[in-house]
Amino acid sequence: MGTKSRTLCRGVCPKCGRRGTIIIKVIHGKEYVYFRHGRQWCYVGPARRIPIEKLIELAASEVRRA
Repeated sequence: MGTKSRTLCRGVCPKCGRRGTIIIKVIHGKEYVYFRHGRQWCYVGPARRIPIEKLIELAASEVRRA
């Protein structure tokens, strides 16, 4: 089965506050949200519990401010 991942967009990590890329990983059929900061990763949580729309909105507002 393996692991698959999708890159959504860039934004600010809710765990550490650093800029990064929102990644959705599918592991054994379940989706998990991560932020990637270069070689470092922050686990945010299972996709069903994380308001991904809010993360994307936050990322969009960061882009508008830059």
